[in-house]
Amino acid sequence: YKFTDPVCEKLQEFLESRYLSTKHIFYKLIKNAVEFVVSTNSSSSREGQFQWDSEILEFLDTIEYYGHEATVHLLRGPGFYKTAEERKTAGERKAGKFDWSTWNWPLPGRTTRQKQSKGRYTTDSGIYWPLVQNFLSILSDPNSGIAPIFLDQESKLKLFAVSLQEDGVALKPGLNEGHCLCVETLDGKIAIPVGVHFLPSEVSGEDQLEQSMSAVSCVQTCLSCLKDSKMAFQGAVIKGQGHCQSVCPNCISQGEVCNECSGRHKFVHPVLRACKECLEKDQECVKMVCLAWVMDSESKNKNSQTILTKRQSETESTTDADLVTAFPDPVHVAKNDRASFANWYRLVDGYRVNLVLLRTARTDPILKEILLPHLSLAACRNRDRTDVDTVVEVCSTEVRKGLQRANWIVQTLVPEVYRLYDGNNEADKEKGKILSARLHYPVDVVEIVSGLSCPVAITYRHRMLLIADVGKQQILCSDLTGDHFLNPEKMTVKQLRKVLKDRRLLPPGNNSKKGELQKALKSWMDANSTSDRNGQTKLHTVEIVNQPTIQATAVVFSEKGTDNFYAAEMSGQVHEISLTINGLNANANVLRSIDVTVGINGGLLRVNLATGHCECVLSNGSEDLQCVHGICAKMDGTVVMVDRGDHKVKEFKEDLDEVRVLAGSGRSGTKDGSKTSASFSQPTAVCCEEGADTVYVLDTSIGRLKMITSTLALTTFLENLWKFLTAFQLTSEDVSGLEEAIDLTQSYYSFLEKASLKVQQIKGSTAKTQGPDGTLSSSTLNSVEMILLGLNRLK
Repeated sequence: YKFTDPVCEKLQEFLESRYLSTKHIFYKLIKNAVEFVVSTNSSSSREGQFQWDSEILEFLDTIEYYGHEATVHLLRGPGFYKTAEERKTAGERKAGKFDWSTWNWPLPGRTTRQKQSKGRYTTDSGIYWPLVQNFLSILSDPNSGIAPIFLDQESKLKLFAVSLQEDGVALKPGLNEGHCLCVETLDGKIAIPVGVHFLPSEVSGEDQLEQSMSAVSCVQTCLSCLKDSKMAFQGAVIKGQGHCQSVCPNCISQGEVCNECSGRHKFVHPVLRACKECLEKDQECVKMVCLAWVMDSESKNKNSQTILTKRQSETESTTDADLVTAFPDPVHVAKNDRASFANWYRLVDGYRVNLVLLRTARTDPILKEILLPHLSLAACRNRDRTDVDTVVEVCSTEVRKGLQRANWIVQTLVPEVYRLYDGNNEADKEKGKILSARLHYPVDVVEIVSGLSCPVAITYRHRMLLIADVGKQQILCSDLTGDHFLNPEKMTVKQLRKVLKDRRLLPPGNNSKKGELQKALKSWMDANSTSDRNGQTKLHTVEIVNQPTIQATAVVFSEKGTDNFYAAEMSGQVHEISLTINGLNANANVLRSIDVTVGINGGLLRVNLATGHCECVLSNGSEDLQCVHGICAKMDGTVVMVDRGDHKVKEFKEDLDEVRVLAGSGRSGTKDGSKTSASFSQPTAVCCEEGADTVYVLDTSIGRLKMITSTLALTTFLENLWKFLTAFQLTSEDVSGLEEAIDLTQSYYSFLEKASLKVQQIKGSTAKTQGPDGTLSSSTLNSVEMILLGLNRLK
């Protein structure tokens, strides 16, 4: 038996007789001191670590405030006086055992108080009530300049409309990220960060929505409940609204304010009513209503916003999420559009445009005087993809006005002139190859056909490539996708069975496996092939049955499809030829021929194959045409031609009977730029994009592929992006109100939707278009649509 210390006995008597309450500061000081010593000397887990009572922390803060830091040091003593470096030298991993000789009274130090005292410091996820309280205090100040959306003396409610914005940063890429939450008034005058969420690598849209709506609920706690700690909280983090409630089941069930609430409330929705605590105290209830929830377009964020929008359209509720409108972040949408504009050659009004055109334009002799002061090189390079200022810069009014001084601009596609890129460097000068250029920036160049002798002309339609090879004196065709010729290696079992059955090569009831079916089809192909077929290069010789001696120097498919094509010979003969492909061979027959040798000099000829009539429209050596080499036609019938002798690209409008220079200074060179600044060395071939008016020119002597496009289309794109930025006050122009913001966003969305529909029309498909198609990605287009719907809902 051990005798209890007399002091302990007296303390126990005080407690049992309730002479000393356990809520008294003296008891809490002793209790916390003992628990602190025990915790320090034990090896408990992190979850079971000792935490100081909040009243003790506040008590020490008060002593420090009135008696300064020296007074607290006197009460505590040296404490754990060893520094981290000294403990490391001594081989101690932590502060060590508690030593009474270095302590006067075990009390928390400043660092501990800053970490654990409510409102001082925390690393927990959630909404921080001191920040929300400060924001509400600023809003309620008469000098803040912020007007409430609802103020009623009878219902004691002062309501401010705000938006909750979330943006994340990868703390550990692929493992952990932090979402910062900011509250901003709808007019954008005042904003403050109010919380943070630390998220793991994988978060579903449902989880993100639940977390964000919980934050919305916490933000809508009233000022009085925050000051009086009537909400549920842990340290500085709000855990719920607590006593800040204003729900009436009768009002919700009836769908209107009930008789009992009619004298105090104007609305059914709990967020739009003064809380019970404020009504009982007969004081003004100052609170925020979150009307907009803004996040970037990351997949989980987009999914969560889509889920919320779908729920709101399908059900009617009175939850905190009911009044919230989901908005993809307009700034991120604008940056995504700029990134797409920098990465892909976008199709606008029939012309291809890209950010690199601005880089060429700013150094053009005609345009640089206006563009250089307003357009930096950094804005044209898109190196910093998070920079919003450069987005505003490239589509500013001054830049658009400068571009209007030129109608056309020439840009080299192959090889890339501004960047070192393995996929697009100096062209391969070796003959016998056909290359494909993908309109990415930089343009991706790949070899698609090899093994040719001297190809001088090609035509492409419906994934079929027709080649005039003067070296082999043949017309060849290449099936680039395997849709026209049989390819057993890439066919499914179902396709193999159908082909063999159609050719009566598959007996009824045959259940052969894929390998056997492929072998049977290959045997038939080898036995029945009459053309020169190169399996490695996918080349097939077109066998012209009724006139095998044709030596074509130019070929072009008929407008009707791949069943007919036209071939021209050096002798002046032009043939209309029918083409038949049976999956194995390519056979052709000449339907009609005509001699177009009109005049000695040659030139641009108009030919009627049906009547055989031929006339010279423009003669070589004339004032308008020196030496024509290649021609093509735009969608409206305008003829685009390369004048090799004049080093220019020109267009001829037959209805106006006039020739206009499309691009070219007339001097031999390789310069890009505006219509009169650009130069060509030896332009020979020209073509127009199917369904569009962009002109592509091949400069043979220097091995360059160039594009001629419209600065008007470029200006149109920049103007619409400027409208979207203006709608959300990201430019220097003022917006009169919500109606104008909706109109500007509607104009921007209509522009993007029109471009997408145009590409679908060209492709003959209803599938969603993406960047490689020359449009904004469908995901970003959907974000713009959500913003537009949100603005209308907010109205």
